[in-house]
Amino acid sequence: MDYFNGFISILTLIVAYNALKVWKNQLRGTDKYNLLKKLLKSTYKFEEEVKSVRNPMVSYNQSDVDKSSKIDVEKDIYNKRFNRLVREFLELKTLLMESKLHWGRDNLDTLFNPLQSIVGELRGAIWMYFHIKESDNPKDIEKSVREENHNLIYDVSSKDKLDEFSQKVNDIVKNIEKFIDTEMKKI
Repeated sequence: MDYFNGFISILTLIVAYNALKVWKNQLRGTDKYNLLKKLLKSTYKFEEEVKSVRNPMVSYNQSDVDKSSKIDVEKDIYNKRFNRLVREFLELKTLLMESKLHWGRDNLDTLFNPLQSIVGELRGAIWMYFHIKESDNPKDIEKSVREENHNLIYDVSSKDKLDEFSQKVNDIVKNIEKFIDTEMKKI
């Protein structure tokens, strides 16, 4: 009888150990799945904020223009748009720090670092946009520089074709989607 009780005890321990192992893996899988969902959602929000910054539509309230110059109001609008983009980028960076625990630094840096260059390019384009506008003679600035800035600051995509900058952002997002899709299938 003692052997039988000992055997049952060992068998119970083995079953309990395996159950805990399965439960732990299930929790880890759920954590990864939720993190991947958050990463994808944040990436899409970032993409939308890029579109917002590049939106050529700028509307003014007459009361705002009465209080300060039209260019100051426009600077404020672009500043608010850009700050929303930066906030979303920082949210994404926070998720990336957590994600590196699961998928490693190199994989994620390769995928997400190009988004940081997008932020930098837009910051430079906004600065150049207002530099051109405030210039005593904007025509003195090379036409190619003005055109390049115009195509970066404004989304000039057509219904059928994305502009070069939008295509660049789209390609980065597609690579992120592919990574997330692959990782979700592994869970």
